[in-house]
Amino acid sequence: MDNVKLFCPNCGTENAMSADFCKNCGANLASVKEQVQAAEAQKTKVRQQALYHQAVEMADKGNARQAAMLFSQLGDYEDAQEKAVANQAIADEQEKQNQEAQRKQLYDDAMNAFTHGDLQRAGTEFTQLGNYQDAAQKLQLVQNAVAQNQQQAQAQNYEQAYQTALTRANQAQRSADLRSALVDLNNFAGYKDASEQMRQLQAKLPGMQAAEQVKKAANGKRTKQIAIIAGIVVVILAIIGGTVVYQNHTASALKTQVAAQRTSNAKSFKKLPNTTQQDLRDMVATYHGNVNDYTYSVKEKTSNYTIVGYKFVGPDHSKDVLPTSGTRTYNQTAITETN
Repeated sequence: MDNVKLFCPNCGTENAMSADFCKNCGANLASVKEQVQAAEAQKTKVRQQALYHQAVEMADKGNARQAAMLFSQLGDYEDAQEKAVANQAIADEQEKQNQEAQRKQLYDDAMNAFTHGDLQRAGTEFTQLGNYQDAAQKLQLVQNAVAQNQQQAQAQNYEQAYQTALTRANQAQRSADLRSALVDLNNFAGYKDASEQMRQLQAKLPGMQAAEQVKKAANGKRTKQIAIIAGIVVVILAIIGGTVVYQNHTASALKTQVAAQRTSNAKSFKKLPNTTQQDLRDMVATYHGNVNDYTYSVKEKTSNYTIVGYKFVGPDHSKDVLPTSGTRTYNQTAITETN
């Protein structure tokens, strides 16, 4: 009630609740104080009733811990303290049951992981369970299984390495490769049949080395023969090369002569009428020839044709592709060979 104000009914002066008389006018404050105290007591009772009702609702809903906290705030109001103690006990039991359910669920999960081979997860969860039921014993089983798996994996890796080295030795085609493989196999001495395998493989070495010596000697002789043959081939190629150079030179000279002759022949071609030139181009093209390999002269003009005589003139007679007899006509032109 420290914040409650007490006013003098005579002069209205504010006084402390502990005052018996007004500090201003000296009036007796006893009756006023009783009224104020009664009003405050009523307010407190209303608040306590509301809080009590709220605590009961919490308890009815199963929220025992919250209910215990509210009841404890009510002090000696009615049976609040008894209810606070009772709900606290209920809350503790609920928490215990929840923890038990969680541990049981974790235990079941750990067992499921263990039976399905998930040893890492099982080990982690059994460790979290501590001394719950037989979790410690189960953890030991998990650790034993992990150790056994590691040993099996190591054994498998060792066996695989041994088989790899043995295969390499058996497949060796050269003595150097076999010696290298035997060095690797020596790391497995005492393992299974490693010693016997090494003995048999070592017995193969002398024969393999002897065969390599014979092959080496034969290869040396063959190398000399190849060198002699190679020398002969070089000489032959030199002769052939000279012939090719000569032939290339001759072909180049002939090509130059053909070009010069065609330039000369073109003079007679250009003297022909334009229509005749075009007819001759088309006609010679059908024989895949060149109009400039020939000389031309107009023999006669008729109402239908211009008769042209042609004659091959050139150093390369392989270019003479036009027929050597008869007359060919094309559009307004007729051509015939001139003797």
